[in-house]
Amino acid sequence: MAFFDAISRKVSQAGAEAVKKTKEVAESTKLSLAIESEKRQLDDLYKELGMKYYVTAGEAPAEQLAEIVGRIRAVCDKIADLEEQQRVIRGQGKCPHCGKVVDSG
Repeated sequence: MAFFDAISRKVSQAGAEAVKKTKEVAESTKLSLAIESEKRQLDDLYKELGMKYYVTAGEAPAEQLAEIVGRIRAVCDKIADLEEQQRVIRGQGKCPHCGKVVDSG
């Protein structure tokens, strides 16, 4: 009988350990998801801050940010150029009054 009691204890201990590990993994996964969610929110806030800074101080940026503002302007200019090329290919024009893209012809 002692043999079966020992086996029973070992099985119970193994089961309890498995349950404990499963709970630990589940909690760790839950925390990882929460951390990633907060990091995404932080990234969104940084983007919002950067956009607001660019809009409000883009004409006269702080010296340490002037290079980044210049790169942003260069990318914006490139996007505008590519959009113009795309409008030409599509046979579209741009309204001189409101800037809306319209079909030519």
